[in-house]
Amino acid sequence: MEKRIPAHPHDAIFKFLFSISAVVQSFIRYYLCPAERSLFCSGTLEAVKDSHIIPELREHFTDILYVSRSSDREQGHTYLLFEHKSFEDRTIGTQLLENTAMALMYHRRQHPDDHRPPVIVAVGLTHSLSHSNLPNEPVSTISLFRDYRELLPDIRFVFVNLNKTPDKEIRGIAKLKMLFLLLKHVRTPGLIKIMPRIIELYREQKYEEDALECFEAMLRYLVAAVPDEIVSIVSILREGDMDDDSEYRRVLELLMPDVVENAKRELRKELEQNTRQEVAKAREEERKAAKEEAGKAREEAGKAREEAGKAREEIVRNLILHGMDNQTISRVTGLEQERIEELRKWVS
Repeated sequence: MEKRIPAHPHDAIFKFLFSISAVVQSFIRYYLCPAERSLFCSGTLEAVKDSHIIPELREHFTDILYVSRSSDREQGHTYLLFEHKSFEDRTIGTQLLENTAMALMYHRRQHPDDHRPPVIVAVGLTHSLSHSNLPNEPVSTISLFRDYRELLPDIRFVFVNLNKTPDKEIRGIAKLKMLFLLLKHVRTPGLIKIMPRIIELYREQKYEEDALECFEAMLRYLVAAVPDEIVSIVSILREGDMDDDSEYRRVLELLMPDVVENAKRELRKELEQNTRQEVAKAREEERKAAKEEAGKAREEAGKAREEAGKAREEIVRNLILHGMDNQTISRVTGLEQERIEELRKWVS
C-alpha cells in the first residue's frame, strides 16, 4: 500500500488506527454479521501493501485493504476493504465498486493461477451528519452474486453509519471505540462531553506498545479537525483523572507544547477574568449593602424625628392646658409659635 498524506484529518486518524490489525479484527468481530465474520480465517488477516489505487483517484480513497484466507475454501481468499466518508457523498456505492475492482486486479496479479473468484467485503463507513442515500440502520449488509460464486466474485457491502449508532452500542477494543466516538462527535457539542470517556479509553490502552502513537494521532486529529476547541479539550484533559499521571503530562507536553502552553495561558486568563468578576461582584454587593444600610439609617432617623416631633407636640399641648403663653412655650420647646397656635386651636 503506497504511503501518502490523506486529504482530510478524519482520513488520517481513520487510516492510522485501521492500519492496526487488532483494530480491524475487533471491527470484524463486533460490526460484521456472523455470515461475513465467518469468511475470515483466524490468524491469517494481513494488510495489503500494494493496492491498485490509480494516481488520479488516490485523494478520493481511504485506501485500506486487508486479505485473509477464506475459512470455507482451502486455498481461497477473502478481501476486506474500507471506504471512509466524513461528509455526505452519494457516490459512496460507486467508489466501493471501483475499490472492489482494484482489489480484484490485485488478486489476479498476486494469484494468477487461482481461478476461483475471491470473496470481497467492502465496508463503507460514514460519520456525516446527513447521508440521505444510506440505510437508516447503524449497520446494514447487502450481498451480490452470492448464488453465482463459481462464476462471479462474492461481493458483500457493509455500511456503518456512526451517527445512527447510539454511544452505548459503539463496541470493540479501546482503540476502536475511541476512534468511533471521536468521529461521531467531532462536529457536535457532544465532543466536549465525551472527552472524559476518551480519557477512560486511553487509560485502558496506555500500557500497550502503540498507546503513545494512538494518543499522538488523537491529539493531532483534534488539532486539525477542531482547532477552535482544542484549548478547551486540552484543558479538560489536564483537569481530568489523568492530570496526576506524570506519563500522560509528559506525553501531552511533548507532543503538543504550544497547545498546552496556550491552554495554560487561557486558563490563567479565565482565572484572572473570574477573579475580576468575583471582585467586581463583591464590590457591587458591598455598595448595595451600604446603600441599603444608608436607606435604613435615613428611614430610622426619619422615624425618630417623627416620634420626637410627636412627643414635643404632646408636651406643647400639656403646656397649653396649663395656661402657658405661646412665646414662653416656643422658648422652652423650640417649636415655632405658628405651630403652637395651630395646636392651641385643637386643644381648645
